[in-house]
Amino acid sequence: MVMGIWPAPLSCAITTFGGITDPEVSQIELAAWQQHTTGEFSLQMLPGNHFFIHEHCLQFLDLLSQHIAFQENRANILFLITFAF
Repeated sequence: MVMGIWPAPLSCAITTFGGITDPEVSQIELAAWQQHTTGEFSLQMLPGNHFFIHEHCLQFLDLLSQHIAFQENRANILFLITFAF
C-alpha cells in the first residue's frame, strides 16, 4: 500500500472495541474504521483505558459473543480490538 492511498473498502461488517479512557486510541480514531467498509459498522466503548479487556473481560466477552451471534449468518466480519497483553 502506498502511503495515503487506501484500497477499496471491505464489504464485511466491522466492529471496533475500545476503552473509554484510552490515551492511545480515541473513539474518533476507532470510528474512522467505518470508512473502510461498505457493510455494517459498530463501535463499542468499554470502561477503562488501553488495557480495558483486563479489567472488563466478562463485559467484553459478552459484547463480542453478541456480535458474533448477530453476524453468524453473514459470510464476513472483522473485529478490531484495541488492547495489548
